[in-house]
Amino acid sequence: MGGAEDEAYAPCRVRALIPRCCITTSFSAKSKDGDIVLMDVAAQYSGYAADITRTVPANGKYTPRQREIL
Repeated sequence: MGGAEDEAYAPCRVRALIPRCCITTSFSAKSKDGDIVLMDVAAQYSGYAADITRTVPANGKYTPRQREIL
C-alpha cells in the first residue's frame, strides 16, 4: 500500500462554538476552550477521491451542550 497520490482538495478546518459549514482553509486562527474543531480532509488515488470529516472539542472535552448536539 503506497497511500494517496495527492490531496483531492485543500484540507479544511473550521473552529467555532458550533461549526455550520466548511468555509475556510486558513489555519491561522487559534482555537480556545469551548470551540469545536471541524476537520475535513480528502485524498485521491488512481482517479478516485475519498474524504473524512471529524468534529472534536478543541480542549479535548465536550461541553454538555456540545455532547447533546454532536
